[in-house]
Amino acid sequence: MEQLIKRTANGYLHAPGAFWLWGIMLLTALALALVIDDRQSPLRVVVLLGFMLAAPGLALARALGIQGLAGTLVFAIATSIAANIILAGSLLYAGIWEPELVFFGLAALTLVLVALAALRGPPSEPQGAQH
Repeated sequence: MEQLIKRTANGYLHAPGAFWLWGIMLLTALALALVIDDRQSPLRVVVLLGFMLAAPGLALARALGIQGLAGTLVFAIATSIAANIILAGSLLYAGIWEPELVFFGLAALTLVLVALAALRGPPSEPQGAQH
């Protein structure tokens, strides 16, 4: 396991395609800071909307190795919305409604998926791809 972590830390997180993972982690950290700070601002609205609509799905797309910008974005938005609905619905069904809890659940899910994507490594070339 230690070798896998070293390979990942020294390899994929420094590879050119890892900007997705760094961007997702940065967006998640910024969203967490804005939620914890609890001040209302236009920046908070924009960052949280962007996070809720894209970050969990982008992390899942990276973990699954989905390639192509259009396909990745469509997949990311659709799965992010689905994750929002499933988590919020589950909390409502359980009788626990705390919007911050939905956000923290999505943030945790996103970071776990980023870790899985980093462990997986960069997406492999499709067979038959020419350079």
